[in-house]
Formats: sequence, C-alpha cells, structure tokens
Amino acid sequence: MRDGRAAGWGLALLVVAPLVVAPLVFVGACRDRPAGSPAEAPAPRVTTAQPAAAAGAQLYRLQLIAPPVVAAGGEAIAAVSVTPVAPYKINLEYPVRLVVRAPAPVTPAERTMGKGEATTLTVKQLLLRPSFRLPAAGAYALQGELRFSVCTESQCELATAPVSWRVSAR
Repeated sequence: MRDGRAAGWGLALLVVAPLVVAPLVFVGACRDRPAGSPAEAPAPRVTTAQPAAAAGAQLYRLQLIAPPVVAAGGEAIAAVSVTPVAPYKINLEYPVRLVVRAPAPVTPAERTMGKGEATTLTVKQLLLRPSFRLPAAGAYALQGELRFSVCTESQCELATAPVSWRVSAR
C-alpha cells in the first residue's frame, strides 16, 4: 500500500510539474536584456498612435517621426518608435519586423527591417529608422506594418501596428 501512494505522488508530479515550469519559462522570455545604442536626433514630423487594447488598457505608445520635405534625389529617414507603458516591457525574445512599402520611383519599393537593424532595442524602447531615396520631385505616401511584442512579469501580448507617412521631394 505504501508503494501505491508513492506511485500516486509521482504521477501527480508528472501532471503538475509542466503547469509550474511552463509559466516560469514563459516569464523568462520577458526578462530585461538591454541591447542597441542611443537614438539619433529625430526628424520634425511626429505622428503618435495608440494601440487598440482590450478593456481600455494601454500597452505601448507608437510614435512615427519623419521629415515632411527632402531634396529631390535625397534620402528620407523616418523613426518608428515603440515605448511600452508600465508595467509592460519590450519583449527582446520576440522577432521584431517592420515592413514598409513605397510607391515608384521611390527606392527601395519595399524595406523589411528586424531586430538586427534596430537603432535601439531595450526593454524600454524599440527604435527603427527606415530610409528611402526619393529620386524625383513629388509627394509620396509610404505605408507598412510593425510587429513586435510587449510583456509584463506574467503575460506577453503580440502587437501589429500600421505605420504610414507622407513625404515630399522638391
């Protein structure tokens, strides 16, 4: 009878252990691990977007800073910044992805950036600086999507945010 009880406890540990260990592994993906370097001075035009969070909770602040006008043949460099709202932090383990599409004759027609191209990647900020060459005078609309994740100590949220801006070349 004593052996039967021991076997019963062993079975209970096999069932309960994954329920205890899995959240610890998940929370480990949300730990602070700074990477990157300080950001450069931003360009003049600022657009701020708020996430559509469940139950009115704000998870992060998305800010897009872009030059309104550049010289024809010049380069337009935008800054796409995500700042998490406490208690959230940028999830450094999640693969960041920014995809921006531009109309012809802007080059490149599509730019994809990940964590490796981030100007700043810390638990407090994600900053990407996509650049495009504007070969001819005119007004151009660039648009795309940013994917990232923010976490608290107990949960992570995946985020997909649209980004768009207009720039003119003279």
